[in-house]
Amino acid sequence: QPIFSFIPSIGISDIIKLPKSFSIFYENHFLISSLNGKSLFFTRFNENFSKVISIEKVFINKRIRDLKFSEKYNSIILALEETGELGILSNS
Repeated sequence: QPIFSFIPSIGISDIIKLPKSFSIFYENHFLISSLNGKSLFFTRFNENFSKVISIEKVFINKRIRDLKFSEKYNSIILALEETGELGILSNS
């Protein structure tokens, strides 16, 4: 059984675990990207991943196809679907 569902569906395209180096505020968070929702969702689960503790939505207004974390730049790179653009999310 799912522990959480988005209704209506956000069209999840990717999920990455945010490393500790990205931000102390997002330690132990996962980042979920969406196609239909055109947003990012910073999500935190409890210790045994049986419950969602918090979800913070960041509206990008672009369909997000893929996420990659760059250790070199301590940033998240977003592959935006409709125009082929790249977005960069940095904590600085």
